[in-house]
Amino acid sequence: MSHRRWDRCATTSSARSSPAAIRRCRRLRRARSPCACSADWGWADRAGLPGARSDRLPADLCLEAVRLARALAELMPDGPEVLGLLALLLLTEARRPARVGSSGELVVLAEQDRSLWNRELIAEGHQLVRRCLRRDQPGPYQLQAAINAVHADGPATDWSQVLALYDQLLRHTPTPIVALNRAVAVAEVHGPAPAPASIDELNLPGYHLLPATRADLLTRLGRTADAIATYDEAITLATNDTERTFLQRRRARLGREARDEMTRSVDTVDTVDQENVSAALTVAVPAAEVFAVLADPTTHSAIDGTGWVQEAADRAPLTEVGQIFRVDMYHADHPNGDYQVVNKVQVLAPPRAIAWLTGQEKENGHLEFGGWIWRYDLAPLGPSETEVTLTYDWSAVPQSIREYLHFPPFGPEHLINSLHHLAELASGR
Repeated sequence: MSHRRWDRCATTSSARSSPAAIRRCRRLRRARSPCACSADWGWADRAGLPGARSDRLPADLCLEAVRLARALAELMPDGPEVLGLLALLLLTEARRPARVGSSGELVVLAEQDRSLWNRELIAEGHQLVRRCLRRDQPGPYQLQAAINAVHADGPATDWSQVLALYDQLLRHTPTPIVALNRAVAVAEVHGPAPAPASIDELNLPGYHLLPATRADLLTRLGRTADAIATYDEAITLATNDTERTFLQRRRARLGREARDEMTRSVDTVDTVDQENVSAALTVAVPAAEVFAVLADPTTHSAIDGTGWVQEAADRAPLTEVGQIFRVDMYHADHPNGDYQVVNKVQVLAPPRAIAWLTGQEKENGHLEFGGWIWRYDLAPLGPSETEVTLTYDWSAVPQSIREYLHFPPFGPEHLINSLHHLAELASGR
């Protein structure tokens, strides 16, 4: 069902009206208001905004709005905006059965089961929209009805038609909410890249659908960390429990996907001259947050993941080169089982590099380091992504120690596992 005809006529309709017509229009606007409230509640859902629902209104109230709109249409059969309002309410009501899932969860337009839509109401709404088109006097309700008619036409939405209609609606009703709906259509037609900048300029304080929409766009752009933070903003602003739950589920799903993305790694292990081994992993976390985890000795047992590193005896954050921090250890091959190592910070360049030597404290208090070093290098790949390289270097280990210790004392998978553990810890902060 094409509505492109209004692209030509919207700017040519006569703006001249008699005084009697003006008075009649004012009375009509007052009569339309109760009906229009129902349509306005569902408007964002028709545009495809995440988290926006019209089913917050009771079904009997929506049906009453349809009844009143029919009565208005009988009284003013030649009023195009009255017909547009009735069409809008019919097309909105037609999709009500598909807006809520079996567990009471909200279902956005793109995920609705179209077989549940009321085809009789859709056919009636389409017929009214065609009547409006023939009059060539487009107004806000007619344009909104036409947008909803496109959504209900065929197996999928023709977003290019929707965008053209929103261009017309924005000229008739230049409000931030119309602009926000139009940005959704822009993202569907031209991709999400241009949309965030356009909605950042909108003045909609406290309106949760603004950050909800932005979070959806950021998700599609692959800016996972930014999207999660923006979903948090939308959840804080949402005043309806059902909508808040919807947004929380979106945010939780994104968090799970982010954790999966963090396992998207190079997973390379390179050995150079048999003196060091390294592994690299790309994580969806800013470099500063990854560095903060590494500089906290209390996280090292979770990063290690083998059970060898038990607990940090010195729990203060690592803040300077030369700082000593002791860690309680356990290994079945150690003569005592439990033992303690002493680490000395050798490199500290936040948020790009951190490294430490590992050794032991003798009975006389003397610290003796074996010559092997753990080093993490962090390379920011953007505001919310970091490539982390973990290197274990034993090139400085003396021959006396090599005679009874095999290097490296673990398999190559140990470094990869440690990086994955680090990514999980950093994402949970």
